[in-house]
Amino acid sequence: MTEGWGNLIFSVADESGTMSVHSIVDPKGPPTHVLDSEGGFSVSGTLEVPRSLTGVGIVSLAVEEIGGSFNQVVSRSTINMGESSKEGGTVTYDWETAVGEIPKLKGPEPYRMTVSFVMETPTGERPVAAGLDLGIFVID
Repeated sequence: MTEGWGNLIFSVADESGTMSVHSIVDPKGPPTHVLDSEGGFSVSGTLEVPRSLTGVGIVSLAVEEIGGSFNQVVSRSTINMGESSKEGGTVTYDWETAVGEIPKLKGPEPYRMTVSFVMETPTGERPVAAGLDLGIFVID
C-alpha cells in the first residue's frame, strides 16, 4: 500500500473543496511503485465539497504510458452528492476506484497515473473539474 499524496484544493463559486488520495493498494503487496495489471489494484481517498453542491461526482483514474501510445481511463466510480443545504460548510465523501485487468499493456513499463474529479449537476452543468497527478508507477 502506498500512502500520502498532497491535497488538491479547487474553487467552486465563492467556496472551495479538497480532493485527497489516501492510498493505492495492490493485493500482491510490495514493492509499492510496481502495480499488477492482471490482479488489479485500487485507489481511494476523500472529497470535501461545499454543502451547496448536489449532483453526481465522477472520480476517474487515467493511465498514460511514458513514451508510448497507451493513454486511457482505466477505472471510474461515482459519488451521489446529497441534498443542498443553505447552512454552508462542507461535506466529506469517501471514494474508491478499483482497477481490474488492464488489457493492451506491454508488460513492465513506466506509466503516469492521474486521478480526476468532475461534478455534474442535475441540469447537466459541470461546475467542478479537478485532477491530481499521482506520479509514475511501473505497471506489470
